[in-house]
Amino acid sequence: MDEIANYGLSNHVVGKDAHIDYGKVYTGLGPFEDFVEVDATQRFNYRNVYHNQWEDVHPPLYYCIFHTVCSFFPNSFSVWYGIGLNIFWMWCIVFVLYRLLMLMTQNTYLSMGILLAFCTTPLFINLILFIRMYAQLTFVALALAYLIKIYWDKQLDKKFYFFFSVLLLSGMLTQYYYMFFAFSLCFLFALHLHFEKRTKEIVTSLIVSGVDALIYLVVWRHAIKHVFFGYRGEEAMASAFSLSTIKNVLLMIVSLNIYLFCGLYFIISIVLIVVFVKKLRAKSIVFLMNMHWFIQPFSI
Repeated sequence: MDEIANYGLSNHVVGKDAHIDYGKVYTGLGPFEDFVEVDATQRFNYRNVYHNQWEDVHPPLYYCIFHTVCSFFPNSFSVWYGIGLNIFWMWCIVFVLYRLLMLMTQNTYLSMGILLAFCTTPLFINLILFIRMYAQLTFVALALAYLIKIYWDKQLDKKFYFFFSVLLLSGMLTQYYYMFFAFSLCFLFALHLHFEKRTKEIVTSLIVSGVDALIYLVVWRHAIKHVFFGYRGEEAMASAFSLSTIKNVLLMIVSLNIYLFCGLYFIISIVLIVVFVKKLRAKSIVFLMNMHWFIQPFSI
């Protein structure tokens, strides 16, 4: 149902819902033909996409891109329009994820191994086959993480601020949930900059974020209605401040265990903890040895 709605929200010109005459016998795609296909006279009609999303509950960027793909094939319908777009985003995800892993591990074989494991997970397959905005959202989220990793120990420059701005706007125009990811990641980065006494860079980043927020509200002012007054926004707010939040977090962990880690989440967690503890102990031993050699001359 969501995937059919995805086509309709991107291509239908009479509203966001299909019109069905009850009692009428349809053949072929029936009432959904006009709903899912781009009319030859309505190709690249982004004003209509914008209006449909204003009446719905999501930002318009993904739907504009999807409408662009469908506009090259007017008066036709195929699941490959959506799957093809997802495949494009998955190639982008693989590229960015590999670069991010290389920065984190400094090991080609380990990076390729993790990447190969990710590409064989049910989550990877679902991102390709589920015709929604989540492959695009995953790419934008990974790209932001990659950008921050590049500049973690590097001075922020104009190039950083430009891509930072583009990724913030792109993510928020793709999915509202991106806000939680971006805020959490940027908060950790800001803490790092604070401890490194890079206050000027924090202030500049905050200014860039503020300008982005203003641009976002000018481009997509309907976000206020969707987030604070729409039914999805009310559901999200109610869940965030209720006891069911803990249950939802646990369900998310279970889902990640099944679809991303193939049931190996807890085993992988234990291995990572053991590796971390061993490295911490090794650093402690090196530190104590250095202290010994430093103190020894004073004890003679």
